[in-house]
Amino acid sequence: MNLLEVLLRFTPLALGAIAPAWISLVILLLTMDDGFRKALALVLGRVMGTVVLAFLFLKYGTLLLWDESPGVSSPKTALVKMVIGSLLVIAAIANLVPRDSPRRSSPKWMTVFNRLNVGVGLVFGFALAFVTPRIVPLVFIGSAEISAARLSETQALGAVLLLSLVVTWPLLFPLLIYIAGRRQADRVLATIHDALARHPQWVNGGVLGLVGVQLLWSGIAAYLAG
Repeated sequence: MNLLEVLLRFTPLALGAIAPAWISLVILLLTMDDGFRKALALVLGRVMGTVVLAFLFLKYGTLLLWDESPGVSSPKTALVKMVIGSLLVIAAIANLVPRDSPRRSSPKWMTVFNRLNVGVGLVFGFALAFVTPRIVPLVFIGSAEISAARLSETQALGAVLLLSLVVTWPLLFPLLIYIAGRRQADRVLATIHDALARHPQWVNGGVLGLVGVQLLWSGIAAYLAG
């Protein structure tokens, strides 16, 4: 398996990384004083944290879930995929269950960032990679794909960097819009924020459901093949 094939296997992870709350947070930061630097620090911290997390999974996953032979995925990994896939499907169903709730503005804790500096944003973004329930399993699955690909050390490093970008791209998207169109960026970002605020459950439910089914199917197929 080459690096391109590994990148293609990351496709479901890119979909699973779409989280309305965190995208809205980056958009909110961009509207604040010195917002671009704060948002950039948050995203860079998230990328760095994801890289570290992936390396930890690659190092210790071999001892815990993967065979001793480099690049060989064990049945335990397939079982973990099935468990993660099942949990994501359950979470998707929970998001899609209709429930009456008044429309709320951005959570109050988000406004705290208006008083924080760039350094804190960097640290917070780094910590997000380790505590966000959606990101940790995605990075684990991505690390398992890298381990099973029999890549060289250089290719494995490139794959880890690509994985970090794949699971962070939804946060990069508002930054790219801001850079590309300064004059219209505010209007575009406001539209995106409003859309995510109106239908977060549908976005979360659809994304988690698709990724969960894919991981569940992939885990079952790998387990039966093993």
